[in-house]
Amino acid sequence: MKKTIVYLCMATALLASCSPKEEYLEFPVQDDAATFFASFEQPGDLGTKVYATEDLLLRWTADDRVSIFDKNTYNQQYKFAGKTGDNAGEFSKVDNAEFVTGNAISDIVSVYPYQDATAISESEVISFTLPAEQAYAENTFGLGANTMVSVSSGNFLQFKNVGGYLRLSLYGKGVTVSAITLRGNNGEKLAGKASITMPLDGVPTVEMAEDAATDITLVCDTPVSLGSTPEESTQFWFVVPPVTFEKGFTLTIRTQAGVSVKSTTKSLPIKRSNVSKMSAFEVDFSQPNNVIYYTSSDGNVVTPHATDVFGANIVSNEYVDGQGIITFDGVVTSLGNWCFEGCSSLTSITIPDGVTSLGSLCFSNCSSLTSVTIPSSVASLGYMCFAYCSSLTSIPIPDSVASLGNMCFAYCSSLKSITIPDGVTSLGDNCFVSCSGLASITIPESVTSLGSSCFEGCSSLTSITIPDGVTSLGNMCFAYCSGLTSVTIPNSVTSLEDACFSGCSSLTSITIPERVTSLENSCFEGCSSLTSITIPDGVTSLGAFCFAYCSGLTSITIPNSVTSLEDACFSGCSSLTSITIPERVTSLENSCFEGCSSLTSITIPNSVTSIGANCFDYCSGLTSITVIPKSPPIGSYRMFEGTNNSPIYVPAGSVDVYKTAQYWSEYAGRIQAISE
Repeated sequence: MKKTIVYLCMATALLASCSPKEEYLEFPVQDDAATFFASFEQPGDLGTKVYATEDLLLRWTADDRVSIFDKNTYNQQYKFAGKTGDNAGEFSKVDNAEFVTGNAISDIVSVYPYQDATAISESEVISFTLPAEQAYAENTFGLGANTMVSVSSGNFLQFKNVGGYLRLSLYGKGVTVSAITLRGNNGEKLAGKASITMPLDGVPTVEMAEDAATDITLVCDTPVSLGSTPEESTQFWFVVPPVTFEKGFTLTIRTQAGVSVKSTTKSLPIKRSNVSKMSAFEVDFSQPNNVIYYTSSDGNVVTPHATDVFGANIVSNEYVDGQGIITFDGVVTSLGNWCFEGCSSLTSITIPDGVTSLGSLCFSNCSSLTSVTIPSSVASLGYMCFAYCSSLTSIPIPDSVASLGNMCFAYCSSLKSITIPDGVTSLGDNCFVSCSGLASITIPESVTSLGSSCFEGCSSLTSITIPDGVTSLGNMCFAYCSGLTSVTIPNSVTSLEDACFSGCSSLTSITIPERVTSLENSCFEGCSSLTSITIPDGVTSLGAFCFAYCSGLTSITIPNSVTSLEDACFSGCSSLTSITIPERVTSLENSCFEGCSSLTSITIPNSVTSIGANCFDYCSGLTSITVIPKSPPIGSYRMFEGTNNSPIYVPAGSVDVYKTAQYWSEYAGRIQAISE
């Protein structure tokens, strides 16, 4: 037979004073269904609740589940069939894979919330686990924290609270709370295995097991910002079994800045179904300068890789209440080379004031590190300081930092954004190499140089503005930034070093400053979305592979100042339809225009004295090649292979000379005189 439980929840203000009462709501009764009616207990100043809305009306949630022992010891699961926010509605039995029976008991017993391990003895003693971790909810307690029991001989079930409530009020300027741990100063048992008894028409009593936990942690899934004054204090609720904190209690409050500990010494009773309200606590944080706080992914102590690089000796290293604490015999002045290198379980760390530098490989390979608090006393971040911290998504760098060492954040693949403080003058080599998740970054005006491979492999970076004052972009500075669509280069830049923008496959346009005098090797190699580019007057050379494989490039203007086109300079520019070689160019190096399959004509100026191997190889679209010099430039292997047998026009008086010259003779049948 299918059974349906119908619960009636009193829509009553949470702290309103009222006398207990029962209300009934008529529901249609199915012929084949037994119907249970239930209400919430309403003691003087608090209505029992699963959760409360902002105006503190009692409500169910759509997925609430309860255990029903229907006059037997079999734990049956029922699920609320209404909607979140309903104050009454049906609970439908959750189908089980097989029919199970239990031993007979005298009454109908129900327990909220449902736990698979909840059991009841024939003497109607309930075995239940009170949660050691509760979820924060604004102005109330979290789902599943408020244990309730009902015992009835008939079809009306009235739920009664098992525990009482401790309501804390916390305030602090600029404080954000992530978790609070409550512990009695006399070892009171607060969570874990418990035995609950409740006589018919009575109230529940709780007996905690010998191995029960002595603390409860309230976890804020999203950190909660505290009000800044006692009048604006923020409330936090704990559901606690009836207990008396004989010697008061201690709160360990975890914040983004570290840990704040607050204690009371006065005896405090927690009574069933009543709220104990505390005066507002101020949460302040002042980390001692001889202590480092941290957390770990496994809840165990993290041992520093190097122990003699702190400027003081380690006295103790313990993990208490979800927090690691390293204590020193003096002021911590530095986190030296290798100090936490390879500590893969380290998840967060707060560095004390007074530390002036983070040494080389300080946190390198801390693969679980997600949060770092760096004090304003730190002036520099050393070589590979945070390299390979693959879980680090952001990091606040204090304004005091003046330099970021080479490979400082290399391979921090989860790093999404970072603000570099004013005052930093240089970004070292490989500073952000392979930070593939980095989507935005602001480079301050104080920066004058970007090191080699500074942003190489930052594939999520879409745009960047380089500040005035930067004079050079180092080798591979933005190489393989495949998402980069635009970049602003200031007029202060005088050179673009090797492979500076190589592999920037989404870059559609770029303006090269007038002061640039050279475009080095592979500078724009593989920029396949680049359609046009203007090279400024003053550039004297285009390095090897400078525009190689810019397959979208359709036109380019080379200034008359250019004297050489190096190896494979335009190799693979398959969309390039025309190009003018300046009069001052003296050599076309190996594979210079190889694979420019859309090029239809080319004129080699009088200044050219040599043509390299494979220079025009696979230029299959060429219909004419005009060579101006009267004396054949020094030729090379396969210089005109794959050019569709297009005619090669040379000065009329030099046809025979060209036909017999080394390497030119291979194309004698194509050599013709330039017509008037």
